Amino acid sequence: MSDKPGEPGPNIYETMAERRARLLAEAAAVERDMEDLARIAAKYNLAVSGLHLPSPSIGAPALGVLTSTPATPDGPATMLALIDLYKSHPDSPYKNLTHASRKHYDALLSMITRDHGDERLAGIQQVHFIDWHTDWSKGGTLAIAHAKIGMVRNLFGFGTEVLKDSNCERLFGILCKLKYKPPPARTERLTEQQAHDIRAMARKMGRPSIALAQAFQSSSRLLQKDIIGEWVPVSEPGMSDITSGALKWMRGIRWNEIDENLVLHHSSPSWLGDAEINLLDFPMIVDELRIQFGLDASKPARNKLPSVGAIVRSEWDGLPWTPVEFRRWWRKVANACGVPPTVKNMDGRTRAKDGDDSEEKERRHAR
Repeated sequence: MSDKPGEPGPNIYETMAERRARLLAEAAAVERDMEDLARIAAKYNLAVSGLHLPSPSIGAPALGVLTSTPATPDGPATMLALIDLYKSHPDSPYKNLTHASRKHYDALLSMITRDHGDERLAGIQQVHFIDWHTDWSKGGTLAIAHAKIGMVRNLFGFGTEVLKDSNCERLFGILCKLKYKPPPARTERLTEQQAHDIRAMARKMGRPSIALAQAFQSSSRLLQKDIIGEWVPVSEPGMSDITSGALKWMRGIRWNEIDENLVLHHSSPSWLGDAEINLLDFPMIVDELRIQFGLDASKPARNKLPSVGAIVRSEWDGLPWTPVEFRRWWRKVANACGVPPTVKNMDGRTRAKDGDDSEEKERRHAR
């Protein structure tokens, strides 16, 4: 009220409305600061905990305790919050990925976080996805753009199915309707003669393990990772009797998986599932086993072959190859026998016996 008689006092409703607007603006500014802090913490792998802020009044969202990226009570507020939940939620499909797949996913998620981590889900529209894909496609990186958009679709699928989030459901529906030009399918093929040349050159260069790997990959439906396996931290699920320091070797083909009838029984982490491969059906494999182990195809005997251990092992230390070193040496051998640089190791797998020429689809599904 005014101190002077006869003058009207201040409008209480307007005063309270101004106060409310000021508090809401302050609360929004604090929330933005917390999101910035979370992004910095995620970028540099810092832990932010024990930070308690009072809940803002007059209808502003409660900020609570910051542990990573804040989310609204109804779901993740930003792309970064969604990515954080995708990697940490106990029911996320991310938890079931192999170590190698998680590394691939982490690389994509890191790039998405860098480019659009601060995007608020409520504000994303169809035009944004089109712009993202256009930006990611610049410089001829259509395959990377396709992979990133696929990863974004996975994120919103997780938010829809697991988090039951309305924003994710809306965005997942938009992405499912959008059509993007896929990267061109690879047309290169490693010919049978080139595979024979690589085998011969690998033995000549003192790398018979590469010759053996080439025989399996050119003949069977196995992927490279099925043949040479992968090294993972010992903390990963699964047991292995092959270790090196803090790593263990998993998922590659082993001698003990070959039975008395020379049938390989291998559980593949890829699209193949449980595989039964009769080695006698593949002349290239039989020939390499003959050269290296004295296997006689006319009267094959299992005792000619080793009984345990990895089938493909590096000549350096007797341990299974790491994927990087295997690819590096395979390329050296391929170059030495004139295989064009556009032809890769993965181009050497055979087509299905039923005539289905869909290797690229299988490879994408495996990824």
